[in-house]
Amino acid sequence: YVPILHRLVQHGLRGNWEKGCPVDKLLNKMKVPHEIHGDAPLLESSNVQRKVLVFVIGGITQTEISLFAEMGKIIFKNRYDFHVGSTEITTGNELIKAVCPCVASKSVKGRL
Repeated sequence: YVPILHRLVQHGLRGNWEKGCPVDKLLNKMKVPHEIHGDAPLLESSNVQRKVLVFVIGGITQTEISLFAEMGKIIFKNRYDFHVGSTEITTGNELIKAVCPCVASKSVKGRL
């Protein structure tokens, strides 16, 4: 499983966010404004490492942050160095409380 956020960033870095492409259609359907700033994507043969800032408005989990580092190493062969920022770090307990409040209220306090 790879979260959609990571797939969107992956497609963006490969230059697949052009007007009319599947990612563009998906983001438009979801009414998500989007654009990429900076140079064109790196060619597969390039040895230059670029820094990429991914900033999430809302929560992101520690696992999702770690996955960006793995993407940089495995998928992009160290051509990208990801830096992730967010307005909030979401924990598993917070996620359960937000998505399933009835489950959270039945659990023993402090244990989920």
